[in-house]
Amino acid sequence: MSRAYEKQRVEKPIIAMLNMADFKVFCANSGKVRVDNRFFSGTPAGTSDIIGCAPDGRFVAIECKYGDNKPTAIQLRFIEEMADRGAIAFWTNSTEDCLEKLQHFGLTLER
Repeated sequence: MSRAYEKQRVEKPIIAMLNMADFKVFCANSGKVRVDNRFFSGTPAGTSDIIGCAPDGRFVAIECKYGDNKPTAIQLRFIEEMADRGAIAFWTNSTEDCLEKLQHFGLTLER
């Protein structure tokens, strides 16, 4: 299986779970895309995979990893900067782990 497919297996259920719990989140794409002879940029390097807004209005930034993969230094820096500003920001590798980390921020979702 491709790396992108494995990552989507983590991202998609988390996005679905959060949106069902009245979060407004989406997958943020980073990097550059070439269309004809022009380049278009996505989000800046290090931006979390899932971004949006929690039901209480706080900004949400969740970096998704699959398997034993860990965030890069620039991804960790983004998470730290967002958390320092009051955002719900963390990295996760599963829906269960995401639920536990949301509890740390005072949010309880049904399992």
